[in-house]
Amino acid sequence: MQIGQVTTNMKNTTLRLSTDIFYSFHKKTVSFFGFVGLVLLSHLTVFSQTFPNPATLSTGQGAPNTIDPLWLASPWYSSNPPNPMGLTYISTLINNSCAPGAWVDPATLPAPVNNGNWITGSDGNCATNTNSGYRYFRLTLNLPADCNGFSVTVAGNYVLDLIGYADNTITDVFINGNSTGISGGSYAPGGQLNINLQGPWVVGTNYVDVLVFNSPSANPGDQNPYGLLLVANATTSDGMDTDNDGVSNLDDLCPCEAGTNPYGCTDPSLYNCDIDAIRQAFVTAGCIEMPGCSSDCSIYFLNPQQMTGSQAQAFAQNLGANLVSIQSQDENDCILSSLSTLNQTGVIWIGFSDEVTEGSFVWYDQSPIVYTNWAPGEPNQSGNEDCVQIYPTGANPGTWNDLSCGSSNSKSIIEVNLCPVINAGNDVSICIGNSTTLNASNTLFGSAPYTYTWSNGPIVQSNPVTPTDTTIYSIVTTDRYDCTTSDTVVVNVMDLPLVSAGPDVVVCPEETVTLTGSGDVTNAYAWNNGITNGTAFTPFAQSTDYIVTGTNGNNCVNTDTVNVSVQLDGCPNFPNDFTCDIEAIRAAFTAAGCVEMVGCVSECSIYFLNQQSLSGSAAQAFAQNLGANLVSIQSQDENDCIVSSLVNLGLNSAADVIWIGYNDETTEGTFAWYDQSPITFTNWASGEPNNTGGDEDCVQIYPNGGWNDLPCGIGNARSIIEVNLCPVMNAGADQVICLGETVNLDAGNTILGSSPYTYAWNTGAQTQSTTVNPTQTSDFDVSSTDRYGCTTADTLTVTVNSVPNAAFQANNVCVGTTMNFTNQSTVSGDVITQNDWAFGDANTSTLEDPTHTYATSNTYNVTLTVTTANGCSDTQTEAVTVYPIPAAPILTNNSPVQCPGDLVVLGMNSTAGATYYWSGPNNYSNQSQSISFQSSFEYEGAYTAFIEVNGCPSPTASTLVSILGSYESTTGEFPNVITPNGDGANDVLNMDQFFNPCLPYTLQIWNRWGNIVYEQEFAGVPFEGKDKGGNVLTDGVYFYRLKFGDTEKTGYITIVR
Repeated sequence: MQIGQVTTNMKNTTLRLSTDIFYSFHKKTVSFFGFVGLVLLSHLTVFSQTFPNPATLSTGQGAPNTIDPLWLASPWYSSNPPNPMGLTYISTLINNSCAPGAWVDPATLPAPVNNGNWITGSDGNCATNTNSGYRYFRLTLNLPADCNGFSVTVAGNYVLDLIGYADNTITDVFINGNSTGISGGSYAPGGQLNINLQGPWVVGTNYVDVLVFNSPSANPGDQNPYGLLLVANATTSDGMDTDNDGVSNLDDLCPCEAGTNPYGCTDPSLYNCDIDAIRQAFVTAGCIEMPGCSSDCSIYFLNPQQMTGSQAQAFAQNLGANLVSIQSQDENDCILSSLSTLNQTGVIWIGFSDEVTEGSFVWYDQSPIVYTNWAPGEPNQSGNEDCVQIYPTGANPGTWNDLSCGSSNSKSIIEVNLCPVINAGNDVSICIGNSTTLNASNTLFGSAPYTYTWSNGPIVQSNPVTPTDTTIYSIVTTDRYDCTTSDTVVVNVMDLPLVSAGPDVVVCPEETVTLTGSGDVTNAYAWNNGITNGTAFTPFAQSTDYIVTGTNGNNCVNTDTVNVSVQLDGCPNFPNDFTCDIEAIRAAFTAAGCVEMVGCVSECSIYFLNQQSLSGSAAQAFAQNLGANLVSIQSQDENDCIVSSLVNLGLNSAADVIWIGYNDETTEGTFAWYDQSPITFTNWASGEPNNTGGDEDCVQIYPNGGWNDLPCGIGNARSIIEVNLCPVMNAGADQVICLGETVNLDAGNTILGSSPYTYAWNTGAQTQSTTVNPTQTSDFDVSSTDRYGCTTADTLTVTVNSVPNAAFQANNVCVGTTMNFTNQSTVSGDVITQNDWAFGDANTSTLEDPTHTYATSNTYNVTLTVTTANGCSDTQTEAVTVYPIPAAPILTNNSPVQCPGDLVVLGMNSTAGATYYWSGPNNYSNQSQSISFQSSFEYEGAYTAFIEVNGCPSPTASTLVSILGSYESTTGEFPNVITPNGDGANDVLNMDQFFNPCLPYTLQIWNRWGNIVYEQEFAGVPFEGKDKGGNVLTDGVYFYRLKFGDTEKTGYITIVR
């Protein structure tokens, strides 16, 4: 439900949003009593031609310790505050216990000035308040525009009278920020202040701000209560009726509109409802109208009776209504205002519930859920809380709470919907001659029960019609209070297509017929009996009606019928694709005493009546002896044809029962045809089969076409034999093999012909089965011929798939080395999809080109099996060798040698099949088992050797090559003093100590007179301080010359003893 214009079918009109709304015009005053701390109503969206009722503007319109619904409070100011316009405001609290015994008690005041209570700011407990200074209390008014020449913008046209008390006092009163200069008053009895506010006002929102001063307490920090009490005088001095509708302005909800109802307004008339009847019904039921919220589609009533939620809804439904559905904040506010006007304080049921599906709330009247106003923490489903109530007062007035439907007896709000909705259904298109049923929906909204009336007469919701022309049908629904609405539906009538099946047809047996429909259809022609339009077929050998159906673009359908009959007169021996010798058949059966049943002949069957009276078993044996079986009946047509033929043969009495080929001899209760035909039709007589006596395993047909089971060994009777002209043989399923394989082909037993049978394969084989070994994909044909030359054939295909060629390559490796396998397999006309490797050491792989590392040396047989996508495979096995690692060689060495140039000889022990490798200083390398070379200092050092057997290198071995001697002195300095005194210390100068024996040298020593006193050569006697003759030289300094190679060294040596 919306306030203002609503566009839904549910509530589509203007909603007046006041409860009991009063106004005062010229010379009419409205009085309030005022206290500091405040008492006011919450904001209302009022109808544009109404004035606020002064009685609803008092402070404290609610329960103590709850939020005042209308008045607000500003912050505290220690000095004169700024203008009230533009300040921020908070809610106020209803509280008359801040200063008990000091404040005037509203309950002790005379009426009407007892209609109010004290209010304070909601930001603290006034009893423990320590604040002092100034605080505004604000009242918000909504005033209308001009009403019959009166305007609130003219001072004195709307007067608001208040009587007030304040703690401590009122210092000023403002209208829309303009000071009136009104001040005074206190909180004690007799200290009231009269406030007369004459405007001027503005159209729409107006603000009345009362400035209260709370003087400081005698001792700072002491409790300092404050508050405001303003009470309106709701009386009026005259009975002014501005719109002259007989309802005084004080009680007129529409003071500027000459109304017709008790509230000065005009009742809704959109759906012609009997509003007086509604009021009468609900008032009689004890309900109270809530006129301020009524709209074009709704009237509201308060049910003051205390009921459970379920009882409240049942009570409303008994009056054709539901508990209220609330569709907007405006509607919620209006209901709250109306409840306040009616002084309702307890919780009240509304029409919201989740009784059907827990957690999914819906409105009882099926209105859409476009608005909710749950109280904080609700819904909480505390227990089984499936119904909903609204709080008229309290901390959160206007909010909702879920409660158990069976508890909490409360009053309720009922909404009478004045706008029923009916849907006649979607428009319908039918083909001429067809019927359709119009089904109107159940009426929504309005007040149950409902009546329904169609324009063509029916007074029910369902209306079957068969119009011959396009017709508009209307339905009118009326609720219990005469609220009426209607809807229409169009039934479009469309023409049928023209359809022709063509003239009747007469043919010989086995001749084909082509039936082709014609006309003005848009879709393909459809025939019964499995016939395709324009396609040749062979009719059953009897008279048959074929029906063609055609559909036009409107999906209208028409039919036509053609008769196709099969006759033998004048027809040659009918053709047969199975090359049967029909004359041989007739001759054989005629010779056996049988009579042909000409009327039922078909392409695949000739029927004979065996006139001999035989048991069931003997009758079947007789037929088999002629290569046939007792008849198998596959359709109602065939059954009818047989009965007709029997009648033509004079067999139409009750005693003329005839054996047919149906039996359950093999498995009791499971019937089968002797000729192995499928079971597509049965025609048991009533109560049959009954297996009387437990051995009724054969079947007879009655002259009326019904079947009966009888024992196979009794009941001698004639029999019907069917010679099947269409043998069936199956060459078997197609085969798939791999090249080189053989396959057995088996044609299976021929059925539905006349035994015995012969077989012939296109390979030349004359047996039922044969073995072949094709080298390419080939078709194999086999034919089967029965005793009467009826021949059938079948073909199977043997697909020969290519066999892959498995091949791979792998190199021999040393133990511990990874071996790489290269798959070289190929296949023609297929792909290899699987590779299976076996490495010969219990390890496998499915990779295309795997690798493998063997743990031990050996020769291994590696197998590769490759498989193609068609399942053909090939295997290749190759031997691979894993060689051992040879031992490190044992080395021989004649080093060290004495001098550079001496021959060095190195060798390794001999190993079969080995290759020898040497390496040494200066990139020396050699591949001989033994090596020799002239020694030199550049080739001194470590020599490394290893061997390689089968490509596997051994660990390395090493040896050192060194030279003991040298061609250079071992030191660059010589002693310059000797002391040849025989003490064993520095007694001689031995040049061999400074030169390797590999280097020739000459040492000469001169005295100071230039005479050579001593000479020493390689390996000579060392200088002992004596001359060449052995004479002791005197102590002193001597000159020496040392020659070695091309080098000469000179110096001095001193002899000291």
